[in-house]
Amino acid sequence: LDCLRRIHKGTVDFGVFSPEDLIATQWADVDVLVTNELRHRARPYERRVVAIVNRRILPDSSSNLHAILRNRTLCHPGVGLDDLRPLSETLSACAANDPYWGDLGALNCLGEGAGDVTWAELDDVNTYFGLTQRLPMYSYPSTERFAVLCRDGTWQPLNNNTELCTWLHRPWPVVVAKRKAAAAVSSLAAVLSNSTVSVDEHWAGALAALLESTQATPRELRPPRAPLDYLACAKGFREAYSQTGCDPPR
Repeated sequence: LDCLRRIHKGTVDFGVFSPEDLIATQWADVDVLVTNELRHRARPYERRVVAIVNRRILPDSSSNLHAILRNRTLCHPGVGLDDLRPLSETLSACAANDPYWGDLGALNCLGEGAGDVTWAELDDVNTYFGLTQRLPMYSYPSTERFAVLCRDGTWQPLNNNTELCTWLHRPWPVVVAKRKAAAAVSSLAAVLSNSTVSVDEHWAGALAALLESTQATPRELRPPRAPLDYLACAKGFREAYSQTGCDPPR
């Protein structure tokens, strides 16, 4: 937040921020613009989170989300485990060598029937179930036993579904600039991904290091956007940070 304020005051021209950093702009009076995304892969969002459930927990008729998930077992990937450990007697036995540890471990937990639901990255789901590519001599879990749970309490099949309902889109890291310098910063960052522009190798390397983009491709936003307008395009992201407690209360 301090760096965003410095950009707003004009003491610096630009910086690199995570999407979580941009959330803070709703509480700070800063006039800055998002000029570029730093994409590591050719897709619109860094993460796309979906909920996968065992069909055994789905009711015969339409229901609400709370009723479907009440008293069900979550397959948790273990992220933030140290924060969760004091709240559970069973988590004390979980470690990094656990077969259900990590993103694919949580899907293994679901696939082997040890749990009822997990929230997972869409690419991991595609890989685990072989939805987009199947490797020979590899046994994939049957998709017939599982479904995609949507936020409105409906569900979708995994098979032959090109538009799985997502719960959350996490944007890429971004370049943020003061309003007066936004156009210049945007063009400057775009030079790193423009093969038709010849620049000094050392200069380009220094800029890439400054932007923390040695492994990323800067994508220019046209036009640059205010931080909250930019985040508004990411489904569920701001909402995930606006909830202050459990709903319903515990």
